[in-house]
Amino acid sequence: MASVGLLPTAASSTPTSSPTTSRTDRAVGSARAPVAAAVLALALVARGVSLGAAHVDELGWLCHIATAAMVIGLAAGAARVVAGAWLFHLVWGGPMYLIDAILSGTTLPSSVAAHLGPLAIGGLWLARRPWPGPVALPAWLVGVAAMIVARPLTDPAHNVNAAYAVWPPYDRVFPSWPTLWLASTLTCLALMVAADTAIGRWRRGRR
Repeated sequence: MASVGLLPTAASSTPTSSPTTSRTDRAVGSARAPVAAAVLALALVARGVSLGAAHVDELGWLCHIATAAMVIGLAAGAARVVAGAWLFHLVWGGPMYLIDAILSGTTLPSSVAAHLGPLAIGGLWLARRPWPGPVALPAWLVGVAAMIVARPLTDPAHNVNAAYAVWPPYDRVFPSWPTLWLASTLTCLALMVAADTAIGRWRRGRR
């Protein structure tokens, strides 16, 4: 019958993925970097071991939170997560670590790996892809949340993220930890937004 030709065949009734969907799936798959994620995860584990059980709550420092976020982003191929974590390390975590190491005159190999490793690995991964910004604000909000939860979840003696007191020698400038929090978080936001914008423009200009 002529109407038979109007009925869908088995082949035509089977849904197929569109070329766009296939390209997207391949792009996400190729963006995943499980080896790089594993390297950074091992750096965090080494950092935790070097701190010891009594100080394991110090993995709650913002730098380590950012590194953990980068591990997740690299494993999932999530460019915005990787970029946000890397941006924090670039404008705040890395510089603060270097300042602290210089002022204290000491550091550990695990600390070097946990702080500078994300900058190198994240930077190399991001250099092969378009900048996914803007990412500054969501990354900054995660950092603020980590600072807030550090107060009830960490030992006051460890003063993680300055949750209980101002670090010396900053106590000469800031009379209390709330003032330090306000000044540091706003400065961090300004630097992250500026760097996010500058990197985005620079990367777009190179296309």
